[in-house]
Amino acid sequence: MKKETARMIKTAAAGIVMLAAVICYNVEWKGSGDTAQFHLTALQEETAEEGTDALAPAGVENHSPEYAGNTGDSETDNGAGRIFVHVCGEVAAPGVYEMKEGSRIYQAVEMAGGLTENAAGDFLNMAGKLEDGMKVQIPDREEAVQWSREAAAYPGISAGAAGGAVTSKINLNTAVKEQLMTLKGIGEARAEAIIAYRQEYGPFARIEDIMEVPGIKEAAFQKIKEDITV
Repeated sequence: MKKETARMIKTAAAGIVMLAAVICYNVEWKGSGDTAQFHLTALQEETAEEGTDALAPAGVENHSPEYAGNTGDSETDNGAGRIFVHVCGEVAAPGVYEMKEGSRIYQAVEMAGGLTENAAGDFLNMAGKLEDGMKVQIPDREEAVQWSREAAAYPGISAGAAGGAVTSKINLNTAVKEQLMTLKGIGEARAEAIIAYRQEYGPFARIEDIMEVPGIKEAAFQKIKEDITV
């Protein structure tokens, strides 16, 4: 009887020990799981706060699309808004000068160092607007008188236009001798021949008519056809 009772007590004690072990194991596992869950939640929150960069590989930056500035050429790069004029005659430093579009004749004269002592400064309209390829020739006093007389022979020409500001193309019907002599291959004799032909037969109807002038044929015309007009 006593032995049976002792066996039951041992069995009960063993069961209690096993139950206690199971309870301790469950508590420890649950606590570890909570800890792991806590760390995982904290990592997710930190990642959300730092943004997508936290998920990028080390050394890789996350850039949003960016657009470079305008790579097209500007007016200043292309030289737009600039013109070239030839200033000669009675100026301190004759030559070809680059000017802003819309500049005036007086500004070109200033670029060329100003007028000389012999210049007929009041002969030209200094307020006239420059054009690309224009030739601005400043006469001396003697030339100014001569050009004024020649201009008087052609009612359609003003004194200033007769010798001063010359556009890129020479008008065969209004140009005076000095203007015609600026054309390639046209010397004094040919310039006088053009004027004489114009006085005798009237204005040219087309630029090809200049080949009717004695001494000016196809070869001479080809040299100047881009520089003349009617």
